[in-house]
Amino acid sequence: ERVPVEGGESIRLEPLRASYTKELRGPAADLFFARLEEVGGAEAVERWRDPDRRREVERVLRRLDGLPLAIVVTAARAANETPSVMAGELRPSSPGVTEDVTEAALRDAWQGCSAEERSALLQCSVFHGSFTGISATAVLRVESVPKALAALVDKSLLLQEGGRFRLHQSVRDLCASVTDPVLVEATRERHAAYFLDAGEELLTSLRGPGAGRAFALLGTAEAELRGIHGMAVAQRDGDRAMRAALCLEPTLARRGDHRSLVALLELARSAGPRPSLAARGALAEARAHGWQFDFQPALEAANRGLELAKSAAEPE
Repeated sequence: ERVPVEGGESIRLEPLRASYTKELRGPAADLFFARLEEVGGAEAVERWRDPDRRREVERVLRRLDGLPLAIVVTAARAANETPSVMAGELRPSSPGVTEDVTEAALRDAWQGCSAEERSALLQCSVFHGSFTGISATAVLRVESVPKALAALVDKSLLLQEGGRFRLHQSVRDLCASVTDPVLVEATRERHAAYFLDAGEELLTSLRGPGAGRAFALLGTAEAELRGIHGMAVAQRDGDRAMRAALCLEPTLARRGDHRSLVALLELARSAGPRPSLAARGALAEARAHGWQFDFQPALEAANRGLELAKSAAEPE
């Protein structure tokens, strides 16, 4: 799938191939039946490997065009369907068209979700990177977060890797096309509040015995904090943008990515944070310039920070 990363390079991967012989072998068929067994067990595999249903199974596999995401999503759904039903529902394929196959498979999976699962998936789409069950529990509002996440994993709409979850870009595109603006905006507010509060709490631990853990946790939250910063700048929410930039400082400084840090701080400053936050941002900007041996900009930022700190301390 294509991931919209600036400066990234697209590499075309050929679809998986299958041998449509009596045995239905090959990477595409093997992936289909492996995922089918994972979700539906041996009984589902036996149903789909019924020799009398081979032509219907072959039609389903051919329609998926060897696209891995389409295969695993359809296989998850196939655990509760018969080959004849699914084969009868397939729309004809257009020559040379592959993207619509994955989209159709995802929409079929979406239609098979309960209202709770759909709500959970839309809410998961506010995460900018991978996320843990703990953060999902803090951000999502559904009856049972673990149950909803497990159901989405079973339907291949959500990937689970170790203790973290993430969405394919194709699934994010699906969520954007069927979104519930009120639900998503409320979830974004909870998401931002959770990560900013957690980030600021971790900042206070950087000089104590738990510094190593704090650095690690701030690093895993980088994608979320960058996403919050970007949206806040776009919405001219200077306080939120600056809070996110300050939470990103330890990760970027430790990596030596001082130019990125300066850029984030400048964008947050342009959004108009309150003086106390602007002062902290200016001092962070001074530190970043200093690490790059840009001493004149560092001095200017430090002086600006001191002036802003005085302004913040003065009674209105």
